[in-house]
Amino acid sequence: MSIPKKHHFLPEFYQRRWCSSEDKKLQRYSRPIEKKIVSERRFPSETGFEPFLYSLANLPAEEAQEIEQTFFKGIDDRAATALDQLHRSQTMTKDMGVYWWKFVITLMTRMPSDVRKYREFRRRLSESVVPILEEVKNLPEFANRASEIEGAGGAVVQDQTNSSTRGLVDLMSNEKLNSFLRQFHWRVISTDDAPHELLTSDRPVDFQLTPSGSRARIRLPIGPRLLFLGSENLREIEADVRSNKNQLTREVNAVVVGNAEQYVIGRTDTQSSFVASKMGRMRTESFVDMLLKGLNKATPAIEDGMRRALTEQAKLRE
Repeated sequence: MSIPKKHHFLPEFYQRRWCSSEDKKLQRYSRPIEKKIVSERRFPSETGFEPFLYSLANLPAEEAQEIEQTFFKGIDDRAATALDQLHRSQTMTKDMGVYWWKFVITLMTRMPSDVRKYREFRRRLSESVVPILEEVKNLPEFANRASEIEGAGGAVVQDQTNSSTRGLVDLMSNEKLNSFLRQFHWRVISTDDAPHELLTSDRPVDFQLTPSGSRARIRLPIGPRLLFLGSENLREIEADVRSNKNQLTREVNAVVVGNAEQYVIGRTDTQSSFVASKMGRMRTESFVDMLLKGLNKATPAIEDGMRRALTEQAKLRE
Protein backbone atom coordinates (compact mmCIF):
# COMPACT_ATOMS: atom_id res chain seq x y z
CA MET A 1 0.00 0.00 0.00
CA SER A 2 1.46 3.36 -1.03
CA ILE A 3 1.63 6.03 1.65
CA PRO A 4 0.00 9.31 0.54
CA LYS A 5 2.36 12.21 1.06
CA LYS A 6 0.04 14.89 -0.34
CA HIS A 7 -2.82 15.51 2.06
CA HIS A 8 -5.29 17.65 0.14
CA PHE A 9 -7.19 20.17 2.22
CA LEU A 10 -8.88 21.12 -1.06
CA PRO A 11 -9.77 17.72 -2.54
CA GLU A 12 -8.85 17.16 -6.15
CA PHE A 13 -12.42 16.25 -7.19
CA TYR A 14 -13.60 19.66 -5.95
CA GLN A 15 -10.78 21.61 -7.61
CA ARG A 16 -11.33 19.73 -10.87
CA ARG A 17 -14.55 21.68 -11.47
CA TRP A 18 -12.38 24.69 -12.33
CA CYS A 19 -10.18 22.82 -14.83
CA SER A 20 -10.18 23.89 -18.45
CA SER A 21 -11.33 21.26 -20.95
CA GLU A 22 -8.26 22.06 -23.08
CA ASP A 23 -5.30 21.57 -20.74
CA LYS A 24 -7.11 19.94 -17.76
CA LYS A 25 -5.54 22.57 -15.51
CA LEU A 26 -6.94 25.32 -13.28
CA GLN A 27 -5.69 28.84 -12.64
CA ARG A 28 -4.01 29.08 -9.25
CA TYR A 29 -3.33 32.43 -7.65
CA SER A 30 -0.95 32.65 -4.72
CA ARG A 31 0.92 35.38 -2.86
CA PRO A 32 4.33 33.98 -1.88
CA ILE A 33 5.47 37.48 -0.93
CA GLU A 34 3.43 40.49 0.12
CA LYS A 35 2.04 42.66 -2.71
CA LYS A 36 2.90 40.09 -5.40
CA ILE A 37 0.29 37.74 -6.84
CA VAL A 38 1.56 34.76 -8.81
CA SER A 39 -0.88 33.33 -11.35
CA GLU A 40 -0.10 29.95 -12.91
CA ARG A 41 -1.69 26.92 -14.53
CA ARG A 42 -1.75 23.86 -12.29
CA PHE A 43 -3.23 20.38 -12.18
CA PRO A 44 -5.45 19.77 -9.12
CA SER A 45 -2.92 17.23 -7.89
CA GLU A 46 -0.33 20.01 -7.70
CA THR A 47 -2.16 22.38 -5.40
CA GLY A 48 -4.37 22.56 -2.32
CA PHE A 49 -2.30 20.11 -0.27
CA GLU A 50 0.26 20.03 2.52
CA PRO A 51 2.61 17.07 3.03
CA PHE A 52 1.44 14.76 5.82
CA LEU A 53 -0.93 17.40 7.19
CA TYR A 54 -3.18 14.89 8.96
CA SER A 55 -0.56 12.27 9.84
CA LEU A 56 -0.46 10.78 13.32
CA ALA A 57 2.92 10.81 15.07
CA ASN A 58 5.00 7.88 16.34
CA LEU A 59 2.98 5.20 14.60
CA PRO A 60 3.79 2.72 11.80
CA ALA A 61 3.53 4.37 8.38
CA GLU A 62 0.14 2.92 7.41
CA GLU A 63 -1.46 3.57 10.80
CA ALA A 64 -0.17 7.15 10.70
CA GLN A 65 -2.30 7.76 7.59
CA GLU A 66 -5.54 6.61 9.21
CA ILE A 67 -7.23 10.02 9.04
CA GLU A 68 -6.22 10.77 5.45
CA GLN A 69 -6.80 7.27 4.10
CA THR A 70 -9.90 6.27 6.05
CA PHE A 71 -11.73 9.32 7.39
CA PHE A 72 -11.22 11.88 4.62
CA LYS A 73 -11.21 9.36 1.78
CA GLY A 74 -14.51 7.91 3.01
CA ILE A 75 -16.17 11.34 3.00
CA ASP A 76 -14.51 12.71 -0.14
CA ASP A 77 -15.31 9.69 -2.32
CA ARG A 78 -19.02 9.96 -1.54
CA ALA A 79 -19.03 13.76 -1.70
CA ALA A 80 -17.55 13.49 -5.21
CA THR A 81 -20.61 11.45 -6.22
CA ALA A 82 -22.90 14.00 -4.58
CA LEU A 83 -21.15 16.81 -6.46
CA ASP A 84 -21.67 14.96 -9.74
CA GLN A 85 -25.39 14.78 -8.93
CA LEU A 86 -25.53 18.48 -8.11
CA HIS A 87 -23.87 19.36 -11.41
CA ARG A 88 -26.10 17.07 -13.46
CA SER A 89 -29.48 17.90 -11.95
CA GLN A 90 -29.05 20.35 -9.05
CA THR A 91 -30.42 17.58 -6.80
CA MET A 92 -28.96 14.74 -4.76
CA THR A 93 -30.29 11.68 -3.00
CA LYS A 94 -30.88 11.74 0.75
CA ASP A 95 -27.96 9.35 1.33
CA MET A 96 -25.63 11.51 -0.72
CA GLY A 97 -26.90 14.57 1.14
CA VAL A 98 -25.60 13.12 4.40
CA TYR A 99 -22.08 12.88 2.99
CA TRP A 100 -22.33 16.20 1.20
CA TRP A 101 -22.98 18.02 4.47
CA LYS A 102 -20.14 16.11 6.12
CA PHE A 103 -17.91 17.31 3.29
CA VAL A 104 -19.06 20.92 3.77
CA ILE A 105 -18.14 20.65 7.46
CA THR A 106 -14.67 19.40 6.55
CA LEU A 107 -14.19 22.35 4.20
CA MET A 108 -14.77 24.60 7.21
CA THR A 109 -12.38 22.71 9.50
CA ARG A 110 -9.65 20.89 7.55
CA MET A 111 -7.54 23.80 6.28
CA PRO A 112 -3.91 23.95 7.51
CA SER A 113 -4.50 26.97 9.74
CA ASP A 114 -7.53 25.23 11.30
CA VAL A 115 -5.46 22.16 12.09
CA ARG A 116 -2.68 24.24 13.62
CA LYS A 117 -5.05 26.39 15.70
CA TYR A 118 -6.88 23.37 17.06
CA ARG A 119 -3.60 21.58 17.83
CA GLU A 120 -2.39 24.66 19.69
CA PHE A 121 -5.62 24.79 21.70
CA ARG A 122 -5.31 21.10 22.62
CA ARG A 123 -1.60 21.55 23.42
CA ARG A 124 -2.43 24.28 25.93
CA LEU A 125 -5.30 22.24 27.34
CA SER A 126 -3.19 19.08 27.70
CA GLU A 127 -0.36 21.02 29.34
CA SER A 128 -2.86 22.40 31.84
CA VAL A 129 -3.38 18.79 32.96
CA VAL A 130 0.17 18.72 34.40
CA PRO A 131 -0.42 21.22 37.24
CA ILE A 132 -3.79 19.54 37.93
CA LEU A 133 -2.03 16.20 38.27
CA GLU A 134 0.53 17.90 40.51
CA GLU A 135 -2.32 18.98 42.78
CA VAL A 136 -3.69 15.44 42.84
CA LYS A 137 -0.24 13.96 43.45
CA ASN A 138 0.27 16.17 46.48
CA LEU A 139 -2.93 15.08 48.17
CA PRO A 140 -2.01 12.97 51.26
CA GLU A 141 -4.08 9.98 50.15
CA PHE A 142 -2.04 9.67 46.93
CA ALA A 143 1.45 10.10 48.37
CA ASN A 144 2.44 6.51 47.54
CA ARG A 145 1.41 6.91 43.88
CA ALA A 146 3.35 10.06 42.96
CA SER A 147 5.49 8.44 40.24
CA GLU A 148 2.43 6.86 38.60
CA ILE A 149 0.60 10.20 38.47
CA GLU A 150 3.70 11.96 37.08
CA GLY A 151 3.91 9.33 34.34
CA ALA A 152 0.26 9.91 33.44
CA GLY A 153 0.94 13.63 33.05
CA GLY A 154 3.90 12.97 30.76
CA ALA A 155 1.83 10.61 28.61
CA VAL A 156 -0.95 13.20 28.21
CA VAL A 157 1.47 15.88 27.01
CA GLN A 158 3.41 13.49 24.76
CA ASP A 159 0.25 12.29 22.99
CA GLN A 160 -1.34 15.73 22.58
CA THR A 161 -0.51 16.03 18.84
CA ASN A 162 -2.35 12.84 17.96
CA SER A 163 -5.20 13.45 20.37
CA SER A 164 -5.71 16.96 18.96
CA THR A 165 -5.80 15.64 15.39
CA ARG A 166 -8.31 12.97 16.39
CA GLY A 167 -10.23 15.63 18.32
CA LEU A 168 -10.60 17.68 15.16
CA VAL A 169 -11.92 14.58 13.38
CA ASP A 170 -14.41 14.10 16.23
CA LEU A 171 -15.53 17.68 15.68
CA MET A 172 -16.06 17.09 11.96
CA SER A 173 -18.02 13.93 12.78
CA ASN A 174 -20.16 15.56 15.46
CA GLU A 175 -23.66 14.23 14.93
CA LYS A 176 -25.39 17.29 16.40
CA LEU A 177 -23.57 19.56 13.96
CA ASN A 178 -24.25 17.21 11.04
CA SER A 179 -27.92 16.91 11.99
CA PHE A 180 -28.19 20.70 12.33
CA LEU A 181 -26.89 21.27 8.81
CA ARG A 182 -29.00 18.49 7.30
CA GLN A 183 -32.08 20.47 8.38
CA PHE A 184 -31.04 23.39 6.17
CA HIS A 185 -33.01 24.40 3.14
CA TRP A 186 -30.69 24.32 0.14
CA ARG A 187 -30.52 25.15 -3.56
CA VAL A 188 -27.99 25.05 -6.36
CA ILE A 189 -28.21 28.06 -8.66
CA SER A 190 -26.54 28.99 -11.91
CA THR A 191 -24.64 32.25 -12.31
CA ASP A 192 -24.46 32.03 -16.11
CA ASP A 193 -25.88 35.54 -16.40
CA ALA A 194 -22.95 37.09 -14.53
CA PRO A 195 -20.04 38.47 -16.59
CA HIS A 196 -17.48 36.92 -14.23
CA GLU A 197 -17.10 33.36 -13.01
CA LEU A 198 -17.15 32.16 -9.44
CA LEU A 199 -13.78 31.63 -7.78
CA THR A 200 -12.85 29.36 -4.91
CA SER A 201 -9.99 29.31 -2.41
CA ASP A 202 -8.58 27.62 0.67
CA ARG A 203 -11.47 29.32 2.47
CA PRO A 204 -14.20 28.19 0.08
CA VAL A 205 -17.22 28.31 2.40
CA ASP A 206 -18.95 31.62 3.06
CA PHE A 207 -20.40 30.73 6.50
CA GLN A 208 -22.26 33.48 8.29
CA LEU A 209 -24.27 33.76 11.48
CA THR A 210 -26.86 36.43 12.11
CA PRO A 211 -25.68 39.03 14.67
CA SER A 212 -27.68 37.23 17.36
CA GLY A 213 -26.15 33.89 16.35
CA SER A 214 -29.64 32.48 15.98
CA ARG A 215 -29.45 31.59 12.28
CA ALA A 216 -26.73 30.37 9.93
CA ARG A 217 -26.22 30.65 6.19
CA ILE A 218 -23.79 28.98 3.81
CA ARG A 219 -22.69 29.85 0.29
CA LEU A 220 -20.23 27.54 -1.46
CA PRO A 221 -19.01 27.80 -5.07
CA ILE A 222 -19.12 24.31 -6.58
CA GLY A 223 -17.91 25.32 -10.04
CA PRO A 224 -17.28 28.45 -12.09
CA ARG A 225 -21.01 28.85 -12.74
CA LEU A 226 -22.73 26.95 -9.92
CA LEU A 227 -23.33 28.10 -6.36
CA PHE A 228 -24.55 25.93 -3.48
CA LEU A 229 -26.78 27.77 -0.99
CA GLY A 230 -27.84 26.52 2.44
CA SER A 231 -29.79 28.28 5.17
CA GLU A 232 -32.15 27.72 8.06
CA ASN A 233 -34.26 30.49 6.55
CA LEU A 234 -35.81 29.63 3.19
CA ARG A 235 -36.41 33.33 2.50
CA GLU A 236 -32.66 34.01 2.49
CA ILE A 237 -32.17 31.37 -0.20
CA GLU A 238 -35.09 32.68 -2.24
CA ALA A 239 -33.60 36.17 -2.03
CA ASP A 240 -30.31 34.87 -3.48
CA VAL A 241 -32.20 32.97 -6.20
CA ARG A 242 -33.98 36.18 -7.23
CA SER A 243 -30.93 38.41 -6.85
CA ASN A 244 -28.83 39.98 -9.56
CA LYS A 245 -26.32 37.22 -10.38
CA ASN A 246 -23.55 39.69 -11.17
CA GLN A 247 -23.87 41.25 -7.73
CA LEU A 248 -24.19 37.83 -6.06
CA THR A 249 -21.07 36.54 -7.83
CA ARG A 250 -19.09 39.59 -6.75
CA GLU A 251 -20.29 39.22 -3.15
CA VAL A 252 -19.34 35.54 -2.95
CA ASN A 253 -16.01 36.08 -4.69
CA ALA A 254 -15.19 38.96 -2.35
CA VAL A 255 -15.69 36.72 0.69
CA VAL A 256 -13.96 33.64 -0.74
CA VAL A 257 -10.98 35.62 -2.04
CA GLY A 258 -10.89 38.04 0.90
CA ASN A 259 -10.56 35.14 3.34
CA ALA A 260 -8.01 33.20 1.26
CA GLU A 261 -4.81 32.27 3.05
CA GLN A 262 -2.57 30.56 0.48
CA TYR A 263 -4.51 30.01 -2.73
CA VAL A 264 -7.32 31.31 -4.89
CA ILE A 265 -8.53 29.11 -7.74
CA GLY A 266 -10.29 30.04 -10.97
CA ARG A 267 -10.80 28.57 -14.40
CA THR A 268 -8.91 31.34 -16.25
CA ASP A 269 -6.64 34.26 -15.40
CA THR A 270 -9.23 36.91 -16.31
CA GLN A 271 -9.74 37.99 -12.69
CA SER A 272 -6.11 38.62 -11.76
CA SER A 273 -6.72 42.27 -10.84
CA PHE A 274 -9.68 41.38 -8.64
CA VAL A 275 -7.67 38.68 -6.84
CA ALA A 276 -4.68 40.99 -6.40
CA SER A 277 -6.84 43.65 -4.76
CA LYS A 278 -8.86 41.32 -2.52
CA MET A 279 -6.80 38.24 -1.64
CA GLY A 280 -6.55 37.82 2.12
CA ARG A 281 -7.62 41.40 2.77
CA MET A 282 -11.10 40.78 4.21
CA ARG A 283 -10.49 38.11 6.82
CA THR A 284 -13.55 37.17 8.82
CA GLU A 285 -13.86 34.79 11.74
CA SER A 286 -13.59 31.21 10.50
CA PHE A 287 -15.84 28.41 11.73
CA VAL A 288 -12.95 27.00 13.80
CA ASP A 289 -12.24 30.48 15.20
CA MET A 290 -15.85 30.64 16.40
CA LEU A 291 -15.61 27.22 18.02
CA LEU A 292 -12.29 27.94 19.71
CA LYS A 293 -13.60 31.22 21.08
CA GLY A 294 -16.32 29.26 22.87
CA LEU A 295 -13.90 26.55 24.01
CA ASN A 296 -11.43 29.09 25.37
CA LYS A 297 -14.19 30.67 27.44
CA ALA A 298 -15.07 27.22 28.74
CA THR A 299 -11.47 26.21 29.53
CA PRO A 300 -11.64 27.00 33.30
CA ALA A 301 -14.74 24.81 33.60
CA ILE A 302 -13.04 22.09 31.53
CA GLU A 303 -9.97 22.19 33.79
CA ASP A 304 -12.16 22.03 36.90
CA GLY A 305 -13.98 19.04 35.45
CA MET A 306 -10.66 17.32 34.71
CA ARG A 307 -9.48 18.00 38.26
CA ARG A 308 -12.59 16.36 39.73
CA ALA A 309 -12.49 13.45 37.29
CA LEU A 310 -8.79 12.75 37.91
CA THR A 311 -9.28 12.88 41.66
CA GLU A 312 -12.22 10.49 41.51
CA GLN A 313 -10.35 8.18 39.18
CA ALA A 314 -7.33 8.12 41.46
CA LYS A 315 -9.55 7.31 44.45
CA LEU A 316 -11.22 4.45 42.60
CA ARG A 317 -7.81 2.93 41.81
CA GLU A 318 -6.65 2.90 45.44
